[in-house]
Amino acid sequence: MKIKNELLFNKINELLNKIRPHFQIDGGNIEISDITHDNIVKLKWTGSCAKCERSETTFKYSVREYLLEEVPELKDVIEL
Repeated sequence: MKIKNELLFNKINELLNKIRPHFQIDGGNIEISDITHDNIVKLKWTGSCAKCERSETTFKYSVREYLLEEVPELKDVIEL
């Protein structure tokens, strides 16, 4: 996968790096899968987070809100 907007990718990845330790402690993680041309970020859970029944709530009320607040140029953040 080739992300076209490298600056935006780096900014989002930096923000995710601040919260990743919370997921990694339980054997999980979250990755950027894609950033669309209209600034929609697609994220994917990996490891134990991919199977966790709480990941949807964590995504919706923590990860998504955090990224949208910190990166105003994002149109949306979705979970794959």
